[in-house]
Amino acid sequence: KKVLLIGSDCPSLTAAVIQDAAQQLDNSHSVMIPASDGGYVLFGFKQADASLFSNIEWSTASVACITQQRIRDLGWSLTKLDTLHDIDEPEDLQYLPKGWLDGYR
Repeated sequence: KKVLLIGSDCPSLTAAVIQDAAQQLDNSHSVMIPASDGGYVLFGFKQADASLFSNIEWSTASVACITQQRIRDLGWSLTKLDTLHDIDEPEDLQYLPKGWLDGYR
């Protein structure tokens, strides 16, 4: 079984990217697509461990780094895919694909 956790604030997280991440779990215990702000836009795994998510200061620049360390501590393999931008703050709007805001101006 495979579990993929995805955010809803990354317009670059397409179906093809999600499918690629899921396929990475065929050969790895976990997969991550880091976010440019230090979090992640996708995290996938084949088995769960409560230590992955406990006592994390969410929405900080250290989330992906802490999660990666916990994966190493568990002895799991990790496939990291290319970093993407998520949209958390007004200055992040520059990362929206062209045309996304046309109907809102």
